[in-house]
Amino acid sequence: MGNWALGPVKLLGRDDALAAAEAGLARGGGVMLMGSPGVGKTALMRAVLGGLREDAHARVLWLMAHASGPDIPFGAFAPHVPEVVGVPGARPEPFFLLQTIRQAVIESAGSRDLTLAVDDAHCLDSASATLLFQLISTGSAKALIAARAGEALAPPLRSLWKEGLVERIDLGPLDRDETLELAENLLGDAADGELSEALWETSGGNPLYLSELILSGTDAGRIAKERGVWCLVGGLTIGPRLQELLDERLSALDEDLRDSLEVIAFADPVPSQALERVVPEQHLENLQRNGLVVIDAGAGEKYVRMSHPLYGELIRGRLPDVRADELRRLLADAFEDAGLLQGDFLRVASWRLESGGTKDPEFLLEAAVRASARFDWSLAARFARAAVDSDGGTASRIALADALARLGRPDEALNVLGSCASKSDEERARLAVLRASAMFWGLGDWSQANRTLEDAEQALEDTSEKTWVAGVRAGMLNFIGRPDVAAGASRPLLDVPHLSSKARLAAGYALSTALAWGGLTDQALRVLDAFRPSEPGGVSAAPLGIDWPLLVRTSAYRTAGRVRDTEELARDEYALALQMHNNEAKAVATGALAWVALVRGQLPLAVLRCREAIAANDSTAAGDATVGRRLLLCLLVEALALSGDALGAASVLAEARSEIRISERWMVPRLWIARAWVAVGRGEVSSALPELNTAIDEARRGGHVAHEEVALLARLRLSGSGGADEGTVRRVQELASWVEGDLIQVMAAHARALADRSADRLDSVAEQYELLGLGLYAAETAAQASQAHAQAGQPRRAAASASRAQSLLSGPESARPVTLQLASAPASLTRREREVALLARSGMSSQAIAARLHLSTRTVDTHLARVYFKLGISRRSELGDALGMDDSAAGFESPTG
Repeated sequence: MGNWALGPVKLLGRDDALAAAEAGLARGGGVMLMGSPGVGKTALMRAVLGGLREDAHARVLWLMAHASGPDIPFGAFAPHVPEVVGVPGARPEPFFLLQTIRQAVIESAGSRDLTLAVDDAHCLDSASATLLFQLISTGSAKALIAARAGEALAPPLRSLWKEGLVERIDLGPLDRDETLELAENLLGDAADGELSEALWETSGGNPLYLSELILSGTDAGRIAKERGVWCLVGGLTIGPRLQELLDERLSALDEDLRDSLEVIAFADPVPSQALERVVPEQHLENLQRNGLVVIDAGAGEKYVRMSHPLYGELIRGRLPDVRADELRRLLADAFEDAGLLQGDFLRVASWRLESGGTKDPEFLLEAAVRASARFDWSLAARFARAAVDSDGGTASRIALADALARLGRPDEALNVLGSCASKSDEERARLAVLRASAMFWGLGDWSQANRTLEDAEQALEDTSEKTWVAGVRAGMLNFIGRPDVAAGASRPLLDVPHLSSKARLAAGYALSTALAWGGLTDQALRVLDAFRPSEPGGVSAAPLGIDWPLLVRTSAYRTAGRVRDTEELARDEYALALQMHNNEAKAVATGALAWVALVRGQLPLAVLRCREAIAANDSTAAGDATVGRRLLLCLLVEALALSGDALGAASVLAEARSEIRISERWMVPRLWIARAWVAVGRGEVSSALPELNTAIDEARRGGHVAHEEVALLARLRLSGSGGADEGTVRRVQELASWVEGDLIQVMAAHARALADRSADRLDSVAEQYELLGLGLYAAETAAQASQAHAQAGQPRRAAASASRAQSLLSGPESARPVTLQLASAPASLTRREREVALLARSGMSSQAIAARLHLSTRTVDTHLARVYFKLGISRRSELGDALGMDDSAAGFESPTG
């Protein structure tokens, strides 16, 4: 197969069943495991019997009932007993056979305790079942029995558990968490949310089905690795082995029942009101009795669905096109006749469209609007194009252009709009916004987009439409790197009386974004809460195709240091994004979770989350045009650099710096910060500081306080025993006087403690960072406190602070970041000496260090001589111990890198 192979897999989700089975064997005649195919009965049997095989006092006979079938008497026991010799030419009497084989089985154990393991017991012949009953009932043997639920058992087997001779354990499917844990165990690495949900929903928690889906999916390229995370490419596929397993249940159906099952599978789940019009009641009863469909009741309506999702997948995959079109027409009629059109509008509309059953432009346009409300832009484009082809007019062209622009096809969107005529101010405004959005977000042309919006604003007479266009333009100003200008442009718009919902939304979103990025986080959230969409989806509710509330909240929470709020919001949005199949929202939510992991010091998790977020972003049709992609890349740079992967960080940085559009101008300060982290990953703090200064200057010019705060915080984190520079301290103190949120206040205390070289106050700052949930910053500050205590001649307090720094990052998902290693270097070393020592410790030659730090080789050797003297060592090989660092965790770039 391709790039995946089934390796050793842990028995997951069966701890209780395993304990019950072991206890049942210990205290009685045995255990009978009951469950549907693939739930793991055989795996559980092997786990229970694993210990018995190593017991010298135990004898285990494994009976494979399905290998002999029900027609061969004693077939399951035959491989374990000698040939039975009877009267020549005469067929042995059944009683004689029973007693002879029974004695042979008992004798085979000798003095050991006999345990019989019976797999697929529902296939056991009646003679073997009788013998099994006798062996257990007389105490001659114990048994571990596995049988398929819903299958008829031989009477002696039923008697075993009915009479209490064995304990019955019913195995159901795994729950969601167990299923996903097993999936990642099978894959050998993390799966993204989309793939995880698909595997959970399709497998239904059945371990065998899950493993087959993964096997066939990786072979077919439907499950592939993107940036180190397993992702779903297209849809899951059912391989030949799984098809054979499923066909066992479907092969016995007659043609009429199969036709009825196709109807249910095609529309799964189906409201009973609609189904009763196309499927006879007797057919439904038979299918339910066979365990192929189930009926759910809820919210006053009964729904019929397939008993397992895979039955539906298999049946739908085999339908010929002609039959599929027949079912679409049949079901659309049934839903409409039952009065269910509005509740299932998109399904019915899709069936009509795909079967060529409608040309009504109003019906198609409504379907396009509803599809866009669900972020299904491909479906929205199909409906809108059909409406355009049916002479739907300007409204249909607007809907089509909107969908195409959000699919990352701006040129096509502009072509569709062409010289579209407008009959009202509302249409003129929509056309202007769509054209400007395609130019700005899609083509990176701010000049033309700005001109289009300004011209429209001057031409419009309707106040709400004029304000809406102005609000859209103000929102764009944020992304060209001028949130200060955006705030000034959008604030007066909200004072205009009697505005429409979309006008207030556009102005409110523009202002709240500007405030969040400008450091006024509380004000940003108040403005955001004051404006809520009155209509879902479409151009009017989200004029730039951005999830503004999610963008504003995550920005405000992060700038204010509200880690727990960020995590709670991101988890909720992540679940919603998966439900809605909204990859852009999923990317933003996963990126927020990556930030949470990063600031907690969970570096491996942060890297994983970043990669998942970028993969989700890149799977959107808009791809590189989305507003958060470069921010995700910069976050990944920091996580990799802190992990010591300087090469990986540099590679991601190169990607982040490529082809920056005007709509991404807001990201320029973060790119400078990312450059600084790459330098830190290489152990070059002195090279990082100028990059951070440039980031600070860039952010200040545009009024982007959120980015400036990140850069200033990085400077504080990288400050050594010499304390913070006065410019950084002064600017942080200045921002703390008006920027909103707890983080800037802790930063101000941090800056002053560094400037005063106060070890006690640094310890206090570490506690404050910890209270905010910023474990990484807390650990780094505790390490700085340790250095300050050491300089003050207080070794015990230095050791206590150092120990606290380590304990803050001692969780199972934590890692020792490069910044902690840098801060843990002996306080007696200068910053340059520390850099040279760390690079020398990584194996770099003096010449390579000189080239890296732009020094002469002689200067490097001089620094090393001073390091050796201060540390009391005489050679490079002693640097690791002297610096108090574990070489295995260093992670610095190799000298050949």
